Amino acid sequence: MDSIDGPRAKIVWSDNASPSDVDLVDIYQLPKAGAPATVKAGDYVITKRSSGTNWEGAQVTMVSPGVVTVKYVSDLEEANLPPEKVIAASPAAAADIKANAASTEFLKKAQAHTPQSPAGYKPKVGDHIFGPWTSTSWFGGKVKSINGDKALIEWEGVKPDEADLDKIIPYPTAENSATPAVDDYVLVKPSSGSWDYAQVTAVNGSEIEVRDAEGKTRTVKPGEFVLLK
Repeated sequence: MDSIDGPRAKIVWSDNASPSDVDLVDIYQLPKAGAPATVKAGDYVITKRSSGTNWEGAQVTMVSPGVVTVKYVSDLEEANLPPEKVIAASPAAAADIKANAASTEFLKKAQAHTPQSPAGYKPKVGDHIFGPWTSTSWFGGKVKSINGDKALIEWEGVKPDEADLDKIIPYPTAENSATPAVDDYVLVKPSSGSWDYAQVTAVNGSEIEVRDAEGKTRTVKPGEFVLLK
């Protein structure tokens, strides 16, 4: 800490990044080596994951002498850490970490499901299709060419790339849209970019209410979502 000015302090970072002002409420004192744990199972905390300078959010799953077991928010992996690598988060920071954990868990469950191609469907050059640009990013696109079991796709919003033929489905329309059930996972059409993972919370005729990874709800209609199985 270089200086304090009211509710903010100027921090000189140990990784040689440019100094910056930080709210005092977001500044924590580093625990001393060998200090006992001050957290308990269920707490949301800030942890030092590796030998680098970054700290990240996690949830404590178990505390034992000299060891704090945590589950990281970013990928839900667990690790055993010494108490000096675990800091109790402020109530506001803990709320953010909890929300991020819920989002990560939601996406992990949703991404275990994929769109299903209709029986016998074989995309052709020129077809308007829907498919994976990456394992978790789905876009609409147009088939430019087919080579063996792959198709070169001119994606909507991202650069052209290949996709496996067996992962491509017809582009969703009101006519080919399947009716989901409550709790089904879907991909919903965004204003731009990759389609969003969501879960169905209500079905009212042709109107489908869904909740996304951030807990926000919206209503979509056939042609604006893809059912995941």
